Amino acid sequence: MKLPFQNNLIIDDDKISNYLLDILHPSGKDKAEFFISHKCNADLLKELILKQAKEEDYLHKFNTPFGEKYVLESIILLPDLTPFKLRSIWIVLNNQSFTNFVTAYPVK
Repeated sequence: MKLPFQNNLIIDDDKISNYLLDILHPSGKDKAEFFISHKCNADLLKELILKQAKEEDYLHKFNTPFGEKYVLESIILLPDLTPFKLRSIWIVLNNQSFTNFVTAYPVK
């Protein structure tokens, strides 16, 4: 099944620039090094993540105290034409009518 609220998928630009592409971020550094080494910039990475969210079915759905969390995985072609498996995590917070991007990372 597709993520809920397909017309209202939210990706905070700070999550991309100041986390996934920030080589100084304590928990985002490895992700940033991977994405940057494959020629990803903020706009391209956001586009790839959003494309996955709109086109792919989610693999898992978990109920949490904060809302429903969703896991997606698919093969993505990076700007340098390297294919890799991208896992992205999304959440619909309790009593919200939109789906928020949480994180994404390459799966080995």
